Amino acid sequence: MEGEELTLINLKNASGGANVSFENGKIKATMDGDSDGKFPLEDLAINTFSHLSDELLFYEGWVALTVTFTNVGTMSRNE
Repeated sequence: MEGEELTLINLKNASGGANVSFENGKIKATMDGDSDGKFPLEDLAINTFSHLSDELLFYEGWVALTVTFTNVGTMSRNE
């Protein structure tokens, strides 16, 4: 998988069907901020963003990741 070209299909599968766009190397996603009450929404958003950005290290072709979590906020990372 290392060095594999990133595609929108990869992103939709990895993000559970979140609203995702991939244009000119910029990935933008919007995800609902849902919690079962065990963990604060902010902690779940940070964990999810961390997992997504770590996974992107195995791919080429992206320059920025921006994820907006409904009811939480927006996080961004450059390659």
